[in-house]
Amino acid sequence: MGKNDKTKLPKVKASDETKDPEKFKLLTGILSTVDESVLKQVSTASLSKAGFAELSLPKKRTLIWGDASKPALKNEVAKIFVKGLSDKYASKTTIDVTNPENPVVY
Repeated sequence: MGKNDKTKLPKVKASDETKDPEKFKLLTGILSTVDESVLKQVSTASLSKAGFAELSLPKKRTLIWGDASKPALKNEVAKIFVKGLSDKYASKTTIDVTNPENPVVY
């Protein structure tokens, strides 16, 4: 990254999972596939025991990304939900795109 690169990167939440170098590499690899418009809203990223990336969004919302599969489709779905959460899903706190063909908001 150059000094003119303004990309805001999320903090990685330390856990037993991220202590493992391979799992840390998995998480950072997943983060590298997240669309910039979504990534700029992520404050912290963590890895669950199941190896799923969980991304903290504004207003105490969570984006469950899942594993590294299907990043392009997950990005399309995540962008729609992150953008549309303002009104329609105001009370919802979790967006789960682990299976992007069947996303869930709860």
